[in-house]
Amino acid sequence: MEEEIIKEEILQKAGFPIYQDYWDKYLKKLSGDQVKEVFRIVFHFSSTYEIEESDDLAVEMVISTIIDNLKRDALKRSKQSKANRDNGKKGGRPKKANETQDKPNKPNGLLDSKKDSKLSVPDFVDPSLWNEYLKGRKKPTEYAVNLLVKKIVKWKEEGLDPNDSLRHSVENGYVGLFKPKQIKQSASSRADEIMNMDLS
Repeated sequence: MEEEIIKEEILQKAGFPIYQDYWDKYLKKLSGDQVKEVFRIVFHFSSTYEIEESDDLAVEMVISTIIDNLKRDALKRSKQSKANRDNGKKGGRPKKANETQDKPNKPNGLLDSKKDSKLSVPDFVDPSLWNEYLKGRKKPTEYAVNLLVKKIVKWKEEGLDPNDSLRHSVENGYVGLFKPKQIKQSASSRADEIMNMDLS
């Protein structure tokens, strides 16, 4: 059974690997004609799975070693392919035993850093307000940030100050942004305004 798997794997490939150590250990010790014979027999084996015999003992020994390596590599490839197919049916590569949730996740398109959020916001927005606002949201996606920026730009085009909206959301712990002119004054800010009024 294993021999059939190896044969099928070798015959499906258009070639075979030649390793550097073949030259160092075997081929450089042979004559040019012997090297030609080795390659002719290995190529024949790789396309037919038949091993031709040689009258030269040195060539026979090298051929035997290379063909054993080809078979071992073919079996390894076949097992890996089967494991990959099985894992694919189960939903992908299984987690390694040493992988834990404590390790940081790979980037997933979410904006986690202040640097990313600064790059996304227009110049007329106060960067410190923007960063404070993003801290109050749970990992906003790039898509969500783009929607927020579009909203802010629209308000700026309407002559409103988006910083007022950001300030209001930060002060009150809101996740959303509200159109600046629609922000109702809180009782404390109204009281502050009344206290500072000039009544003379």
